[in-house]
Amino acid sequence: MKRRRRTETTIETYEVLAIRTSREPTLVWCPDCGELARMVEPEAAARLAGISTRSIYGQVEAGRLHYEENKEGLLLICLQSVLQSASGGEFAGATKP
Repeated sequence: MKRRRRTETTIETYEVLAIRTSREPTLVWCPDCGELARMVEPEAAARLAGISTRSIYGQVEAGRLHYEENKEGLLLICLQSVLQSASGGEFAGATKP
């Protein structure tokens, strides 16, 4: 009597999907700086400043951050104003993410 040998092979596959929503900083004229400045989306500005996106919008509405809207209506924040506000302690009372 022959013995049958049975081999079972299991293959597992994984899929990683990376979705990038924010763009790289772009050079746009900043009317407050009076020069071409690197502009980022509010989400990127919030990550850089270590605060919530909602706080970034509040800073924009209060006039503490320079901003511009592009042709598509996308809000862009002046990176220089974010860095100056962060180093000047203006985000001290802002909500953390």
